[in-house]
Amino acid sequence: MHSNTSFANHVTKFTGRRLAEESVFVTADPQLAVTRSTQMLGPCQMRSTDEFGAELYEGRFGSSSIFGIAFHGQPKLVSTASGDYTITLTLSGARTLTVGGETIRGTPGGLVIVPPDESVRIAFGHDAVIIGVRIPKLVFERKLSRLTGQPASKAHKFAHWVGPSVGTQTIAAVLRQVVMFAERSSQPTQAVGEEVENMLLTALLLNIPGAHTEQIWRPVSATSGQAVQVAAEMIREAEGDLPSVAEIAESVGVSLRRLQAAFHAEFGVTPTRFIRDVRLDKVHEILLQGDREEMTVASVATSMGFGHLGRFSADYRARFGVAPSSTLREAARKQRLTFTAR
Repeated sequence: MHSNTSFANHVTKFTGRRLAEESVFVTADPQLAVTRSTQMLGPCQMRSTDEFGAELYEGRFGSSSIFGIAFHGQPKLVSTASGDYTITLTLSGARTLTVGGETIRGTPGGLVIVPPDESVRIAFGHDAVIIGVRIPKLVFERKLSRLTGQPASKAHKFAHWVGPSVGTQTIAAVLRQVVMFAERSSQPTQAVGEEVENMLLTALLLNIPGAHTEQIWRPVSATSGQAVQVAAEMIREAEGDLPSVAEIAESVGVSLRRLQAAFHAEFGVTPTRFIRDVRLDKVHEILLQGDREEMTVASVATSMGFGHLGRFSADYRARFGVAPSSTLREAARKQRLTFTAR
């Protein structure tokens, strides 16, 4: 490896904090590099030279990942559509990319943005170093819906290349925070990771122009029907603690009273009742797959936010006609019968 272009050194200079060298995977084997690159970018193929070398880094935050790549020997890489948004920042050197029929020269300080449905060809220049993030499409679109107050009916398209600007400097500053978060703990809390992820999404959507930028800054008033569908999607997809009903109303761009009326019109229940029913359904699905030796009703109910087990049991029986313990017992019985039949 070329010590003067060490990935760890570049990231240390970028963040102002020392990146542990053991965090970086170093190899001169192109196949190993392809395997690790596929984990970071999606399915990849690569052509390399005899002088090939790679330094690869990956960390997690929320549902997203941060990665870094330093290639030596000027390899060429093809990555097929990953289904996620991929945003990369060049720290050193240069690379030539072809994405969406457009050829881009990625130079330091600029962003390359690849949407979920597009593949990319990359010719890495000598000792090019990049850092980037991969954001699940669903997570990205959920944030977009919250900012616009509208369902994400079409993909949010950025320019493939965003040259150095105040906007890219803002994203670079957030990426520094993401790296530092990923390095602070080998087992970071999910809640903190989600906050870091949210910070990055907000910075991207507010600072980098895209298809919905005007709608974000001058939001069209959401109709009650649109707002209730976005709110219902937020509730169904949420994991762990939900925001309050008032916060959900603010996120989808309507008043609390209007959201309550919309839930009554659409679902015949209050937002609070809808949240409870969605969580009961999730508990029911888990218990149906459960093993009595591996889980308890109390642990499942608590993980879904039910703090009062007596009230939970009564609500469960009212919705499904049986006690939650009966559902778990019946699921375990069916699993035993299936195992015996084998």
